[in-house]
Amino acid sequence: MNIFKKNSNISFYFLLCFFGLIVHVVYQIVFYINNVDRIAQNYNIISILIFSICALVLIKKDSYIALLVAFIEVSVFSIISVITIGWIYEFQLWLISVSIIEIIAPFKKYKKFFYVLAILNAIVYAALYIYVFTEFNTKKIFNVDVFFCITNVMATFLLIFFSEKMLKLSNILEKYTIKQEYDKMEQIANIDELTGIANRRKMKDILADNNILVGKEESEFYIAFADIDDFKNINDTYGHDVGDYVLKYVANFLKTQLGKENIVARWGGEEFLILFSSPTTKSKVSEKLEHIRYNLSQNELKHDNNTIKFTMTFGAVSSIDFKNIYDMAKKADELMYVGKNTGKNKVVI
Repeated sequence: MNIFKKNSNISFYFLLCFFGLIVHVVYQIVFYINNVDRIAQNYNIISILIFSICALVLIKKDSYIALLVAFIEVSVFSIISVITIGWIYEFQLWLISVSIIEIIAPFKKYKKFFYVLAILNAIVYAALYIYVFTEFNTKKIFNVDVFFCITNVMATFLLIFFSEKMLKLSNILEKYTIKQEYDKMEQIANIDELTGIANRRKMKDILADNNILVGKEESEFYIAFADIDDFKNINDTYGHDVGDYVLKYVANFLKTQLGKENIVARWGGEEFLILFSSPTTKSKVSEKLEHIRYNLSQNELKHDNNTIKFTMTFGAVSSIDFKNIYDMAKKADELMYVGKNTGKNKVVI
């Protein structure tokens, strides 16, 4: 059986219990050689059995009960060891170390059990200090040394609880930062830098998603290519800054006119591609494109004391006339060039 499963939590907690098992086995050898208190030796045998069972359970599944039992065993073992062997051997430190793991245990549904156990560990630690280290001497209990010790112990456990909350907050902030970076990268990859609309890459993905609808009459849609007429003359006459201004204006105008139900992308240079989801009839698509064409031809753009006039030519096709999206795009492009070669400033559909 492969104990290193894909689920990292299972592997980690199995290894944790396996580590505890090894520690108890070593303790048992040392206890026996040094003839340590019999109660501690006998209970340590029980600890070995408990950790063996918990480790076997955690090989097979992510069990909160097995983990909880292991943690309780550590607490009980620490109490018995400190009482029977003494404070100076530092068995009480296990109460602090397991509390950290209890606080960050991933079992959200049963989180309260682990929290309660961690709180009990803090109380037990303080009680052991008073009962064992001070030997329950009332004169020592109210000594300033004891006060500071108990205060610092409680503060330590509170910081353990607080650190878990900070880890959660840090994790949330890290995920938010990663999402922000991912969204930024996605925008760079899919949005045209100049115009702010979808770029060719993004539109190709959208067209690919719509390919299954091609040829189905009940899912008819239209593709249209649009090209700014004589755009080279604009760049040559007014400069590329004015050309960029015209491209941004056209992109914004098309996006506004087409609405949210339709998608426009900059296909390259001065060429745009439009995906019509609505309207879905030839007459309505033709009417919409004619409206856009006419308004663009009537506009006079003002930029740096220049007045710029331009027109656009459109070519559009319906999905029901084709078998795939790629032939649609190719035909729409051809129709656009038919329009450009027969006078420009027109819609061919």
